[in-house]
Formats: sequence, structure tokens, C-alpha cells
Amino acid sequence: MKKIIFPAIAVAIALVGLAACGHPQEPAGEASPQNWRGQLQYLKTHYGKKAVLKNDPASNLYFEDYTYKGRIEDEKDLEEVREELCGDDAYTLSPFKPAPDMPFAISTIGEIRELCARQDIPMKLDSVRIWLNCVLHPGMEVFKLEWNCNGRTFTSTAVAEKDSSFVYETIGWYLMDQKDRNDDENPTSRITDGEYEILTTHLSNENGGPRNAFGIQCLSYDIVCASRFSKDGILRGRQMQANFQTIMGWNGTIAVRPLEGEPDKDHYDVFAYGYGCSPWYAESRLTDEDNGYTLSGQYGATGSKTHSIELPQ
Repeated sequence: MKKIIFPAIAVAIALVGLAACGHPQEPAGEASPQNWRGQLQYLKTHYGKKAVLKNDPASNLYFEDYTYKGRIEDEKDLEEVREELCGDDAYTLSPFKPAPDMPFAISTIGEIRELCARQDIPMKLDSVRIWLNCVLHPGMEVFKLEWNCNGRTFTSTAVAEKDSSFVYETIGWYLMDQKDRNDDENPTSRITDGEYEILTTHLSNENGGPRNAFGIQCLSYDIVCASRFSKDGILRGRQMQANFQTIMGWNGTIAVRPLEGEPDKDHYDVFAYGYGCSPWYAESRLTDEDNGYTLSGQYGATGSKTHSIELPQ
């Protein structure tokens, strides 16, 4: 279907404050911690043994303690940290669980690599090393974290910018709290442009979203659909935009498309949307169906919205 774009619709989209992919926004309710001190406190508060046993007694994984190891001083330190973060001996959450009902499993990257090879599964975690080669630098701060999974203690390495946020870790980085703002809280706005009425719906999680164990938002998304109607209620055009961002080690997907409503004919405009994100070991995928999208992945949603205007009686 041909997409018809009007200048006034572009203005309407600007009015709702669509943000290009940038840093994830602060979730609603509890503030998102902005530095490693606050993120470690968030981790202890929400994923320490006491909190886990209280909120999710069936869970087999909780955070125990951490040790500050100092700062990266030179290239030798950089290589050691890279190896601790993505070498074959590094521990991370594993998609391969000994028992189907086991909430979590921890394995080394090398063990996961071998299992992926056996089952012909892409080893997407290798892309993390490429990214780390670009972002790690002297002066960054390094931590050792201790986790208990099934009664056994595992250690992971975490790295943060000096006096700022963590940039990567291998276990808590992939634990996700799925709190999100309800899309229904994003109302449809209406403006008048001469002889036309423009309805704009903006779906986003700028005030909430899935966060990992450090309180860092894993996915940030914006979906905007604007519909232009003439005074007789006929749809005259539409414009749609969709953007998303995920943190390192996570993959995401987003889509929006017309579902029903033919310009210059119908009195309504229906659009379908979907978004999602998953850790490196699971793929987020939207499948286009006749009545909208279906989602495969760890987190996300699909739905549809309808625009129409009421005519004077």
C-alpha cells in the first residue's frame, strides 16, 4: 500500500516528542540508578537472597556479594578484563538447563559454545567481544560479583565507566524485570489543521520498561502513527515511525504497518504494531500475520490501534 505523507502530519509527530534511538529512559516508580554505586544497591535490594526468597521462592539464583578490584591501567589489564567478560571460562546465564522446570542455569561460555555447535545454533555472544574491543579503555572500574545458583557460588566480572554506569557483566546483565508502562496510558492526541483533523498515537516506554538486575533498561522503544482525516471523516493519509534501542548483549525488533483503512475511501485507520527484546541466546522476531503481528522472544508485546473521528450530528 502506498504511504501518503503530509507536512502537517510530520508536525503532529514532532509534537508528541518522538525521540530518536538514544539512551534508555528512566523507568516509572523507582528511579533508574545512574552510576555503579546505585546499580549495585539496586542489585542487592532486588536480587539479594532475602529479596529473591521473598518475591520468588521458586528461583534458584540470587546475588551474594561483590568486590571492587580497581581500575584498568594498561593494555595487559584490558586483555585480562576482555577474557573475564567473554572468554571461554567466563560464566554467564545459559539457555541450556539440566531440567525443564529449572528457572536458571549458569555455564561457561565455552560450554555454551560447544552445545550451540552441536545443535547448529548461532553463537551470537561472540559479537560482544567485538563491541568490548571498542568500548573498554584504561580508567574503567572493575568488580567481581558472586552469585549463588542451585547452592553453588559462581563469579562474574563487571566493568563500569569511572564513577558512572556499568557497561557490561555476564550474569545479572541478562536477568530481566519485566515491568513496563501500559500502552493504554499513551492517549491519542488530536489537532486541527485547516480543513483536516490529525489523530496521533504515540506508544513508548519512556517512563518504564524491562530492566536487568542492575536496574538498567534493556529496551527503549517509540512507535508513532498519525492519521489525517477530512471534515467528512474520510481518511486522507497516514504516517508511521518506529525506533528502538537495546543494551549490549540483547537483541530487539520493532514494526508498525497499516492493518485496515484505505485513504480517500474509509472512515477509519487501523495499524498493527509489535516490539520485543531478548538476551543474546534467544531471538526476538515479529511474524507478519493477516490480523497483525505475532512475537517470539523473551519480552515484548503486539497489538493494534484504531483512529477515526466522530462526525457532527
